[in-house]
Amino acid sequence: MAGSRVQSMKFRTTGAASINGTFTSTPTAGNLVVVTAGVFDSTGPPTASDNKGNTYTARATAGATDFRRRILDAANIISSATFTVTVASPNSDSKAAIVSEYSGMESAPFDVAASNTGTSTSPAATSGALATADEVVVGGTGSNSSTPTITEPGAPWSFVDEEEDGSTYVELNVVDQVVSSSSSVTATWTLRTSQPWGAVIAAYKAAA
Repeated sequence: MAGSRVQSMKFRTTGAASINGTFTSTPTAGNLVVVTAGVFDSTGPPTASDNKGNTYTARATAGATDFRRRILDAANIISSATFTVTVASPNSDSKAAIVSEYSGMESAPFDVAASNTGTSTSPAATSGALATADEVVVGGTGSNSSTPTITEPGAPWSFVDEEEDGSTYVELNVVDQVVSSSSSVTATWTLRTSQPWGAVIAAYKAAA
């Protein structure tokens, strides 16, 4: 049984300690929610929570000074109407998040995750070897620039969503794919100009 993306949402702010968004459709109980978040905050990386009491675990964090990207998840979720996800960090600064719901996953689906940083036109992150051959892999990146123009990788990656407003340092571009082998997976994006960047990637096991 292959996992699949059900829905996604995105939200951002230019100056608040937390931001939130509500899924258009009520997520299904037992599904997986993956949060890819970015903050321009020198005091700490982003955290996630929701109004249903689910616990979000950080899997990979890229960046260690002002600009940070992180992927978090809540598995086997509790759900009911008006499902709102909140992303926060210590300072009231710029933040953005792209949040997706996935179905068809194990109750404890997390497999592997990784992060990477650099300065170039090619942000990239590699997952490492996977436990199974039909996992959902989610990748996200952002650059330390107010005008990054990020181009996502092509097939077999699918574009999830992006946040780019051209004035803050929390741009995000998120992609996913369902793999057909247990080999490690690399997501490589393209930036318009060479910039410092951070990229994160995580893989999740589908239900048997």
